[in-house]
Amino acid sequence: MKDVIVIVIVLLLVAAGYYFFFQNPRPNTSATEQQSTIPEVSSQTAGNIDSAEGEVIDDGDGPVKTFTIEGQNFSFSPSVMSVDQGDTVRVVFKNVGGFHDFTLDEFGAKTKRINTGEEAVVEFVADKTGSFEYYCSVGTHRQFGMKGTITVNELPEEN
Repeated sequence: MKDVIVIVIVLLLVAAGYYFFFQNPRPNTSATEQQSTIPEVSSQTAGNIDSAEGEVIDDGDGPVKTFTIEGQNFSFSPSVMSVDQGDTVRVVFKNVGGFHDFTLDEFGAKTKRINTGEEAVVEFVADKTGSFEYYCSVGTHRQFGMKGTITVNELPEEN
């Protein structure tokens, strides 16, 4: 009988852990808190919200399009970026909740895995055109929706 009670308790603990980690992945935030993370859109950037997030910086080695990406369980913000072919892209990845990284396979761009409050930087040249998925490679975070898209636009041919 004692063995049955122990087994039932273990099963309850496993079920509670499963629910906590896999069935309820997003923190419980109010609508006001959720709205505060939405970027403001000016009339100039209404067609491409994330272009407003990318800041072009020339640090002496040429212009670099810099994006600050925040990661938390289980999302990136912004989740869409747009650059032009040939742009040097710098991603400043700030972890605002959990244990995450930033991975973009097609350009060999990957940060180290970092904890809440830490940040990591990765830089690459956008030498391929198309839309590419970036994601968190920790555990099953990608499958739970921790991913985004970077679009690399082809430059028009010069005459």
